[in-house]
Amino acid sequence: MEKAAALFSALSDPTRLSIFTALLGFGEACVCQLHRGLGIPQSMASRHLRILYDAGLLDKRRVKQWMHYSVRASDDPFVRQVIGAIREAHCGTPEFAAVYEWMRRISCDDIGEGDS
Repeated sequence: MEKAAALFSALSDPTRLSIFTALLGFGEACVCQLHRGLGIPQSMASRHLRILYDAGLLDKRRVKQWMHYSVRASDDPFVRQVIGAIREAHCGTPEFAAVYEWMRRISCDDIGEGDS
């Protein structure tokens, strides 16, 4: 029961749910792609990514100076079912199609140090 509560707590915030859905549909993305694609401040994206990572929902890796995030594969059938339901409900929507298009256009190499 605690595992389910932690999962739903991490996904209960609309911004975190949007970030998680964007990563489900897009695959791996850096903070700059997420903050620009979703139209949120970089610091907000980073904070919410940390919460999702701490909840065990995301993997991360460093590429140059950028952190890249992706949805962590789970062996837990309950977690896989919840992720599948989110994917089915949100990933194919027009709202997220526009987000994915924005994210495709953004390259971390094009973003300056002071850009956020």
